[in-house]
Amino acid sequence: MIKVMFLLFLSFVASPALFVNKFPRLNSFYNQLSVYRAIIGVIYLGYGLLSLVEVLIEHAAFMSFITSIVTIGLGFLLGFQWIKENIFTSNQLVKERLNRVHTNLIRYEANLSIVVLVLAIYYLINLL
Repeated sequence: MIKVMFLLFLSFVASPALFVNKFPRLNSFYNQLSVYRAIIGVIYLGYGLLSLVEVLIEHAAFMSFITSIVTIGLGFLLGFQWIKENIFTSNQLVKERLNRVHTNLIRYEANLSIVVLVLAIYYLINLL
C-alpha cells in the first residue's frame, strides 16, 4: 500500500499539467510544491536505486524491476536541478553536458508520469 501511495505522489508531482487542467484549484498547491520538487526528485531517485538493488538481490518480479527503473528515471528528471547545483558545482563542462542530456530527456517526463500512474493502479488492483 505504501508503494502505491509513493507512486501516486510521484506521478502527481511529476506531471502538474495532467492534474491542473482537470482541477484548477490545485494550481496554487503546485506553485508551493515546486520549491520542493527537486528534493522530492532526489528522494525518489534514491528510493528507485534502493528498490533496484532489492529487486536484483531477491530476483523479484518483472513489474518491480520496471517500477524501479521508471522511478529512477523520473526521480532523476525531477531532481536534476538539485543534482546539478550541489554535486557538479565546480566543473562547467559537466554542467553543460548535463544540460544537454536533461534537454533531451525532459520530453519523457510526462510519459514517465503516466507510466508511474499506471503502475500505481496495477499495484492497487493487485492489493485487492
